[in-house]
Amino acid sequence: MPNWCYTTYKIFGPKEDRDKLYNAIEELKNLPEPRVKNGFGNLWLGCLVDYFGGDWNTIYCRGDIVDYDNEDEYLRICTETAWAEMCETRHFLEYVFPNLTFYYISEEEGMCEYYTNDKDGSIFHTKYYLDTCDFDDIDKEDFLTIEAAAKYIKENLPDLEFEPTIDSINQAFNDLMEQDGNEDKYIALHEYVYEE
Repeated sequence: MPNWCYTTYKIFGPKEDRDKLYNAIEELKNLPEPRVKNGFGNLWLGCLVDYFGGDWNTIYCRGDIVDYDNEDEYLRICTETAWAEMCETRHFLEYVFPNLTFYYISEEEGMCEYYTNDKDGSIFHTKYYLDTCDFDDIDKEDFLTIEAAAKYIKENLPDLEFEPTIDSINQAFNDLMEQDGNEDKYIALHEYVYEE
């Protein structure tokens, strides 16, 4: 059983190309049976690859579309995939739609892997993710800067001592979890790693 990776894509470019991709997803969703037999359903990424003439046997596409909508400025697609963002599927769609630009942000919490191709955070407005479980004083949050993350953490955990760096903050979190002793509680700050 894989760890599941959640990826959000924001796809920019000519409206007619975005509409073509959106309408393909709508068409696949409304079929009585999946276009290609699979264990995920009508919105398996392999069905989308097949729709546009690709070979799902050679393009890694293990996962499916779980949400999508066509905004005024971009098409948003959310996927749930095995282990990581399905870059082969994305590269195929970039080939099919050369006038579209695909930005993504992915979270695979099981292995603490956070990736994006949004280098400066201008599309998703985040570079840091605060992940927490069962700590009542603090919520899961996204931040564009380490300073904003440090400020939020200090406001909500005022007794915690740390420098405004990811290593210092996570060391303080590790000390806090050790002092607490409850193995079900978790808190960590993650930085999205840039990859093209």
